Amino acid sequence: KRQGILTGICVTGGEPTLQPDLDIFLSRVKELGYLVKLDSNGYRPEVLESLCGRKLVDYIAMDIKSSPENYTKTIGLPALDMGRIRASVDFIRSCGLPYEFRTTVVRELHSARDFISIGRAVKHIFSSPMRKATVSSANNSPPMKNRSWKNLSGFSSLT
Repeated sequence: KRQGILTGICVTGGEPTLQPDLDIFLSRVKELGYLVKLDSNGYRPEVLESLCGRKLVDYIAMDIKSSPENYTKTIGLPALDMGRIRASVDFIRSCGLPYEFRTTVVRELHSARDFISIGRAVKHIFSSPMRKATVSSANNSPPMKNRSWKNLSGFSSLT
């Protein structure tokens, strides 16, 4: 119905690589002639590699939640395997597809030091725009505040 109007789709989350039939869905989308952008947290590098190897993805956007030192604190999972995140970053950088790494900035979770570390962790390619968080208070968490755009623009030059 939308062929000729849309040129592509963005598959986003939750985390789309957790869907067991993602490859089937993307195969159907590609059969229709659409481009596919995949948004991922990077925790399943084997799925990213499989999808890209089968040419089911045209662009990858990966969220970098924080610096390696603060990643587990930022996402609230102390047992996170950072090797999986690093494997995804390395794969994305070398796969030949266009990509972006991005970070949603939350004042209580990120500092200038985090952005310097993020830049080093992704080998100085932290060049995509930063996003301000849309913050809500849930699960009895303390409310968090956005940084101002003026404050954010200073971070982009740190890497």
